Amino acid sequence: MLDNEFYISRESKASLVSLICPKFAEHSTEKDTMRSLDELRELMRTLGIETGEEYIQNRKTIDPGTILGSGKIEEIANKAKAEGSTILVFDCELTSSQIRNIKKISGLSVVDRCHIILEIFSEHARTKEAKIQIEISRLQYILPRLAGFWSHLGRQKGGIGVRGGEGEQQIELDRRIIRDRIAFFKKELKEVEKSRIEQRKKRSKKAITAALVGYTNAGKSSLMNRLCRVDVLEEDKLFATLDSTFRMLNPDTKPPMILIDTVGFLSNLPNTLIDGFKTTLESAMEADLLIIVCDISDENFEKHLEVTDNVLKELGVDDKERLVIFNKKDKLNDPIKSRIIRRTHPDSFV
Repeated sequence: MLDNEFYISRESKASLVSLICPKFAEHSTEKDTMRSLDELRELMRTLGIETGEEYIQNRKTIDPGTILGSGKIEEIANKAKAEGSTILVFDCELTSSQIRNIKKISGLSVVDRCHIILEIFSEHARTKEAKIQIEISRLQYILPRLAGFWSHLGRQKGGIGVRGGEGEQQIELDRRIIRDRIAFFKKELKEVEKSRIEQRKKRSKKAITAALVGYTNAGKSSLMNRLCRVDVLEEDKLFATLDSTFRMLNPDTKPPMILIDTVGFLSNLPNTLIDGFKTTLESAMEADLLIIVCDISDENFEKHLEVTDNVLKELGVDDKERLVIFNKKDKLNDPIKSRIIRRTHPDSFV
């Protein structure tokens, strides 16, 4: 379904684009912008796409047509082409008109942060429920941006970063197709949810449940593997886990406890993906205990805890009993840091 147009070629090279603007959330300071760009670069690595230079502009206000202004876009495009890039990746969410305008000025393919995350989600989803929810999110993202992705809809091989052929324009037809598919997948999702609710009821009668929650790549899957002596996929990548995984901690405990590994959180999460996150995290909402896992070796660990807390509040489970575990102590370069954290977070485990 529109895969040729939406797919980002893994053979492409991408230049990253951002800004520092006091009126732009998550980019109001240089520190916020650099942290977000580092995360975007990690997202690109997870997707397997080579990245080039980062281009950042200080602005008092955002240009409504191109974010940075046409002159700056042209300057960035020339530098990006010189280093062999075929894509400009913006570390924010772009509208259809912004995508179209930037493409016209730059002569390059243009994608945003949300597009990158959706590509990763599509690759990593394993269960039927996760695949359906991600497809709904993907279609909801595409729908208002059809005109921005292309002006002539070809059905030849291609993709973002690869020049495809031109064909007859049929945006309105594709809009109807997308709306129909969204309705179809939402109906399917309800059926899958009924089955999941029944499974959850059965689990709740047999054991106590504890959900591992926290920022993406904090080491939740690794912790589950060690505690439950299982082999859940663990990778040093963002969003390696997208589906909730259930494993028995120790069948001999009274009562037994089931650990739930959940999708990791992310700052500056696009609105298109928030509902998808809520669906995937419903298992955490039903858990008896929340185990918050935080990567102590990351210099932004306090921000990660803040994001985690905000997501839990949004899910309505911030008053649930919780335990904080600081992970990856072996990667700490500063031995005093763990002592300081024990003082600032006295009820946590390092």
